[in-house]
Amino acid sequence: MVRNTLAFLRSAAAKAANGVQSAVTKGYENAYGVSTILAAGAFSAKPNTSIPGSDTGVKLVGGLMTFGQIAAVGGLVLGAMLWMFGSRQHNSQHASAGKAMLFAGVAGAFMVGAANDFGSSAFKLGGEVD
Repeated sequence: MVRNTLAFLRSAAAKAANGVQSAVTKGYENAYGVSTILAAGAFSAKPNTSIPGSDTGVKLVGGLMTFGQIAAVGGLVLGAMLWMFGSRQHNSQHASAGKAMLFAGVAGAFMVGAANDFGSSAFKLGGEVD
């Protein structure tokens, strides 16, 4: 098996050295008789929404985003109330906790609302990598 692999590598190097199509860009048969393609860009996958269950997945993610948005707005409202009551009662710990909860709600609402754009941008950026 090792001899076959070494022979394959030697023949590929010889063909590349002879000016024949490079071993990197041509598919060769390896020691097991399986054709391998070493070319960059020989495989391409794109998102496919026609597979079974993709509609359910989209609806599930949409539902999670809805619940996330509800939770973020709820946290924002509770944080504002806690901040208000803490400040009115001169309780700095509750006021600080309310501020943190309010800003966490704002950040959560922003992240849930921008999730589609973040995901699409990251996917597009990843697709540009060679």
